[in-house]
Amino acid sequence: MVFTAASRIRNHVTYEEGQLWPKLQLALDAHELDRLGTELAKAKRTAPTRPHPRVRPDSQLLRALVPWAGRLDRVLDVLTLRGR
Repeated sequence: MVFTAASRIRNHVTYEEGQLWPKLQLALDAHELDRLGTELAKAKRTAPTRPHPRVRPDSQLLRALVPWAGRLDRVLDVLTLRGR
């Protein structure tokens, strides 16, 4: 069975909306949910906007590189008019 990127994204979103987020809402109180939302919004502002497939999935390496990759990606996005 061949999966397209769009179908994988739909499956991922369906999983998050149907299973992950409802479980988090049951497990966390309102304060914890607000804190998690704030952290997620902050992470989105610094996260890379492009794939970086050659970077090893090493947690320490990613912690060090992700903020810089995000900044570089945003500069490239502006220079290439990406997302406009």
